[in-house]
Amino acid sequence: MTIDISAETPRIQYTVTSADATFDYDFEIFQDSDIAVYVGSTKKQLTVDYTVSGANTTGGGTVTLNSAVSNTTVTLIRDIEIKRTTDFPASGAFQVESLNTELDRITAVQQTLEDNINRSLRLADEDATATLNLPLKDARKGRYLAFNATTGNAEAGPTQTDATVIATVTTDIALLADIQDGTTATNAITTLAGIHGNISTVAGVASNVTTIATGTTGGNSNLTNLNTIATGTTGGNANLTQINAVASDLTDINTVAGKATEIGRLGTSDAVADMALLADNAIIADMALLAVDTVIADMALLAVPEVITDMDILGGSGVIGKVTTVADNISDVTTVADNISTISAKAPLASPALTGTPTAPTASANTNTTQIATTAYVQTELADMATLASPALTGNPTAPTQSASDNSTKIATTAYVDNQVATENTIAEMDDVTLTSIGDNEILQYNNSSSKFENQTLSEAGIATIASPTFTGTPAGPTASASTNTTQLATTAFVQTEISSKASKGFATAMAIAL
Repeated sequence: MTIDISAETPRIQYTVTSADATFDYDFEIFQDSDIAVYVGSTKKQLTVDYTVSGANTTGGGTVTLNSAVSNTTVTLIRDIEIKRTTDFPASGAFQVESLNTELDRITAVQQTLEDNINRSLRLADEDATATLNLPLKDARKGRYLAFNATTGNAEAGPTQTDATVIATVTTDIALLADIQDGTTATNAITTLAGIHGNISTVAGVASNVTTIATGTTGGNSNLTNLNTIATGTTGGNANLTQINAVASDLTDINTVAGKATEIGRLGTSDAVADMALLADNAIIADMALLAVDTVIADMALLAVPEVITDMDILGGSGVIGKVTTVADNISDVTTVADNISTISAKAPLASPALTGTPTAPTASANTNTTQIATTAYVQTELADMATLASPALTGNPTAPTQSASDNSTKIATTAYVDNQVATENTIAEMDDVTLTSIGDNEILQYNNSSSKFENQTLSEAGIATIASPTFTGTPAGPTASASTNTTQLATTAFVQTEISSKASKGFATAMAIAL
């Protein structure tokens, strides 16, 4: 069927406010799969999520969702797979309808491409030439798209991180600009730049400064206490000197403070008693042996839950007895281990899966038992068998003798032939034979109308001679294969095929010359 492809936009979008499942489209499609359906930003699947009507007709059709939707958008887009659907023959009848369909498909695909181009980033028709190729992937990762200030070409812009940071401080940037140009304070930024180092130092301890300036300790402000520390003495030494001594050991003090929980555990009476036991020289020597890296690694392997479970199993009295038995027969175990590869190569008695080329003794001819049959046994048995197709029988083959007058493909025995001959009249009786003016090269042929054998010439019998036969009626014969060039008779079918082939080649040659 031919459809009309008008100048149309192969896209339609609906804003759905209340539940709806049916949506019309006004562009042409050729099959149900030529339309793509989006609910919101999700692409739906044909038959699973929706059905289509109106394919291969002029004027569009309807998309029906399997479930109604609301408060969303529904977009219908013509999406035709770009491929040839018709391969026109090199000669012969020209399929105009197929050509129209193919041209319609091409027009529809071009409309879809135009719609996609119009929705894409592109230069305006009146714009100057520029290159809008995207930078390479590694160069554009994590960056905004920008355009060169001189050429207008596409290039990688600022990073997304930088842009986000700048966006959060736009107010501060505007304030700094006012300060710099004198709107808020005259050249305040230049003054601050001169003491940048001090500002950075103070900024690093900003929270401490705030605490000292505003906090109180024992009814006195932290600032007062700080002055006392800086100027007072304790035991003849300035407080500040002692604080400096403590500060020099601050790392060690912090380390000890971090172990406060562990220190508390060691201070119990039980822990003190355990440490007294561990202080024994023999135990110290044993711990020294256990402290080497290899032993620690082995203990780590043994400490996993699975190994601990296995050791519990091995610790059972029954298991220990079995282990002892194995130990007493360790030489036998070693022998089995040394021959494990040979044992693994043995086949089981039940359902063995043999590999390679297994062999077995060849049974004697005509054996009919559960003994394994070798290929030699099979070939020997088959040698005595006749083939179904053209068997070459030897000796004195016999067969059942068929009933009299049987006319089929069954084997005829000598008894069947004798019986048939005995029941038939012989030519010698002459009562069913009519001979008239017998001549050379005549044959004896049975005449159904007279129920007699009669002598006939080859022409009368409808038989042609091998030498210079004169055919009558409509002689027929097998048609030779194309391009045959022998003494085989040519049928009219062979002649017409050859004429058609030569005509096609001539037409193709003429077209090539014309072009």
